[in-house]
Amino acid sequence: WGSLLLVREARLAVGSTLQEMEFLGPVRLREVDPTPWFPLPGDAPTRPLSVAWALAEILRSFADITFDDSAEAARGKLEAALAELTASTDLTDEDQTRLLYALAMTAGLHIDDNPLEQLEPQGVAAELSRAWPAFLSAVAQLSPVVVVIEDLHWAGDQLVEMVERLLGRSTGQMLIVTTARPEFVEAR
Repeated sequence: WGSLLLVREARLAVGSTLQEMEFLGPVRLREVDPTPWFPLPGDAPTRPLSVAWALAEILRSFADITFDDSAEAARGKLEAALAELTASTDLTDEDQTRLLYALAMTAGLHIDDNPLEQLEPQGVAAELSRAWPAFLSAVAQLSPVVVVIEDLHWAGDQLVEMVERLLGRSTGQMLIVTTARPEFVEAR
């Protein structure tokens, strides 16, 4: 797997990435075993999209965490979901713990003695930039992953940088599809 930038002129008034993906040609959908699907709700905040909000929503969906869950229940759900996910990976116990701390911080879950709470913002960003590729790589070991991000031109620099890190640091069967206005591509 590698990186590929494909630029295609979009038609006016087409509002669905799936419709725009017709350029992939004769791609046929087929029934497969259920795979992880972490949709963002339709009432997602509008532009600019907060990277923390988007990632937290993915984690809450992944671990089945609701806003009604207590902090302890949410932590338990995240720990259980990550333990199941990473059981067949080559992550060490220390790596799994670091992953838990970083992902919990992303989701706004307090964990007692989380070392990330003592770090400067740059240190937290460094941990998150290691955690998210590890998380998505672990998901990609179970089944292929497609990450779709629409309207990347509205995203803040943090989200764009996170997408770049995902491209450079993730492994496994993963396809990242983004849509953006032509001037965004030209500026990058």
